[in-house]
Amino acid sequence: MKQNTIIASCIGAIAAIILTVAITIGGELYAPLKDWLKTTFTHHWLGKSVISVAVFAVILFITKFLPVPESEERIARLISILALVAILGTFSLIGFYTYEYLIYL
Repeated sequence: MKQNTIIASCIGAIAAIILTVAITIGGELYAPLKDWLKTTFTHHWLGKSVISVAVFAVILFITKFLPVPESEERIARLISILALVAILGTFSLIGFYTYEYLIYL
């Protein structure tokens, strides 16, 4: 059961990272999205945080109770994927904001 929680947490974190990067870039490119986040959650950062935590929690809950094969290799692979997604997400945001900065020079 402990391994299943680790697997579910990795999957939830991967989904939350992807969603956060998408909402961040989407909010910069589509002003109504950012405005909706501000209006609904009082600040767009708070909105992204609440949505990310909710996605993580829902996916954690769903995948924790699904029958998935548990193994040390699967956990190691998911942790590697999680690290890769976090790195790619970071570079995506850095690249996006660098591009946005450079086009307005």
